[in-house]
Amino acid sequence: AEAAPVPRERALAAETWGSKHLPRRPALRDALEEYRRRHGEVLNDRGAAKRAKYLVYVSGGNDGYGNRMPGVVSALAWALVSGRVLLVHWQDSFEEPAAWGELFAPFSREPGADGRALEMDTMALRERIPALEPIISRKSRSASCPKGASSKTDCEEIERDAYKTLGTLDFNARFTAQTLLFKSDDFPLPLLQANVHHEAEVERLLGTTNTFGELARALLVPVPLIRDRADDFGRRVFRKRVVGMHLRMHKPMPQGQGSVRGAKVPEPIVFFRTAHAIAAARGYAPDETTYFLATDDERARDAAHAYFGEHSLHVVWMDGVTFGQDGDRSSKAALLNAVLDMYMLSLGDEVVGSYGSSFSAVASSWGDIVRYDIRADGTYWQSLLPEPCWRFASRGHGDVIAEHQISVYHFACHQGASTWKGWKTEFLAEGDGKVAGEAAVPSQAPAKSHHQRGH
Repeated sequence: AEAAPVPRERALAAETWGSKHLPRRPALRDALEEYRRRHGEVLNDRGAAKRAKYLVYVSGGNDGYGNRMPGVVSALAWALVSGRVLLVHWQDSFEEPAAWGELFAPFSREPGADGRALEMDTMALRERIPALEPIISRKSRSASCPKGASSKTDCEEIERDAYKTLGTLDFNARFTAQTLLFKSDDFPLPLLQANVHHEAEVERLLGTTNTFGELARALLVPVPLIRDRADDFGRRVFRKRVVGMHLRMHKPMPQGQGSVRGAKVPEPIVFFRTAHAIAAARGYAPDETTYFLATDDERARDAAHAYFGEHSLHVVWMDGVTFGQDGDRSSKAALLNAVLDMYMLSLGDEVVGSYGSSFSAVASSWGDIVRYDIRADGTYWQSLLPEPCWRFASRGHGDVIAEHQISVYHFACHQGASTWKGWKTEFLAEGDGKVAGEAAVPSQAPAKSHHQRGH
């Protein structure tokens, strides 16, 4: 799968490789530096650990990483505006689970970190942080607030049903418990963006166009094992421009128009032709462009070899990535490979993804890329902003925040790509009988590439 190395002057330069994964906004850099200091104090001073307030992100045991990553990034945003310390309970029900610290090295690439990650894993910190001891079960590895009148634990659980209140509450006034357990497989960050108590601070820190990516580039730093493999592969085979393609062939995509699941996935050539057309529209020189393929199906690789070979174009993929329904979760190596493939997609210039796939959405948003998703009928959906918008936690809070500018975008994007049963009923536009986001995106000038935007 790996072509011969390209001439060094056309390879991705070492000094720029991966630089897009550093936070760029000055206000955010300052806030992250202060956060890193506060978090370090808790880890090194038991007195500070007893006084601190915590926000614990709790993942679903069977959730894919494309579902978890928007949730934990949203939790970091909440921690920044509330002064809490973020901890992560990364529980897996997979056959051979991978711990949080085996996937990510948070804050390790921040200025002054010298490669040292902040420890956030609740299982590693249970005995060092007193507030965790009654909440984290060593035996079952679960996380929950103790129940009953005899419990003296200062703890509160926040689950999806509470999302409808997150767009209006002053978090610091409403949630006063020392430890908050935040359970999410969605992207609730837009609720902070639209919250009158917090929107100004969120915009100051994150802006409005790539809020997920700004935080992910600090929090979701792949561990050196993953990053070194990505760097080595990219330097050897990536050319000046990279067009990423994610083909999810085994899991049916949402069809839209009221059909929730079960639509046939288009043939791989539809993805390839779209990627080829985007590169041509951007003016990428064919001999300076690499097409990178991430997929869950060997047949897609065979088809890519045939299509791009016929057109004398350069296509590559990562060897050793295994396949299966919704990706392979059968081993720790396979789980690391999933993060590796997602990271590789994020480092390119463009992404052609699978409609309704969290993997596509998170990979492109991680890299500040406005993606094109291929729909079940072979048409495409453009995400408009580099956000994992279809993971937007849109359940129950529409009337509260729908008038906010950023929420209008997220509702429209989520509606157009939702796999949630009932989305059409809940979000049916009044009066015209149409659903926002159903129609194809109007014709418009192509979004600027990273190079054109100065990244």
